[in-house]
Amino acid sequence: MNKGMNLPERLRFCFEATIFGKTDEETIDILRKLQTDDTIVSFGKIPVHDYATAALINLNVISYDENCTENTDYLLEVYTGFKKDYENGTLNL
Repeated sequence: MNKGMNLPERLRFCFEATIFGKTDEETIDILRKLQTDDTIVSFGKIPVHDYATAALINLNVISYDENCTENTDYLLEVYTGFKKDYENGTLNL
């Protein structure tokens, strides 16, 4: 986990990596580190590592079949919706 980021920053990082399709080495490295973060996000009771895993799946870095859980399925839907809203100009970051 990147110790320099607080919880909202870690979540935003996962969302922005997905929405902007960031696949540079630094982004992927941070997402992989976040896969070990067991911090539970109060809304939804989903751990940070599931947000990072869903981002890596969405970016086609890791396999959906080998890494999918109920939480990652839900987060993939959320990421897809946010990305569509961003592309349509209805989501401001």
